[in-house]
Amino acid sequence: MERANNFAAVILAGGKSSRMGKNKALLKINNKYIIEIIAEKLRKITPNIFISSNSLDLDFLPYKKIEDIIKNCGPICGIYSALKNLPYEKIIITPCDSPFIPIDIFKMLLQQNTNTWISYKKRINPLIGIYYKTITSIIKQHIDNKNFKLLHLSPYFKIINIKNLPEYTFLNINYPEDYQRAIQLSKR
Repeated sequence: MERANNFAAVILAGGKSSRMGKNKALLKINNKYIIEIIAEKLRKITPNIFISSNSLDLDFLPYKKIEDIIKNCGPICGIYSALKNLPYEKIIITPCDSPFIPIDIFKMLLQQNTNTWISYKKRINPLIGIYYKTITSIIKQHIDNKNFKLLHLSPYFKIINIKNLPEYTFLNINYPEDYQRAIQLSKR
């Protein structure tokens, strides 16, 4: 595997969590914050872990925070800010609300030599991927044009279809019922 200092991992935690009603990153599963579960997995492959957030809620965590350079344009702003501010040529991106993504997915992303996203059951997930610094200016153009949908960047990404994993692997905890399902799944 690649040397751990050649890349970083960024956990996107800058959303408003409006559907959940409280900060999703700070929900607990088995007495751990979801964001800690994700960070612990990532720590197995790199010491360079950052949190993309504009909130003070996460300042107690032992990871450096990256605030959005440009505000109020969603995950694309967090990704752009990470690419612009961090000195790494490639960055693993993952959301703060998907605690069941196996470490092997991140290892597989690191083996790609280009910007890469994950697709599961024909649904592309641009929040789970590897982003190379070379795409920074293209992302900035999209932001400048008020084109905030990450999927509009798909011509610049390789898409890897994931199969043979349980459906909950890519569960996003957006609603209280998703959280309850995650708690139940964690007991298995």
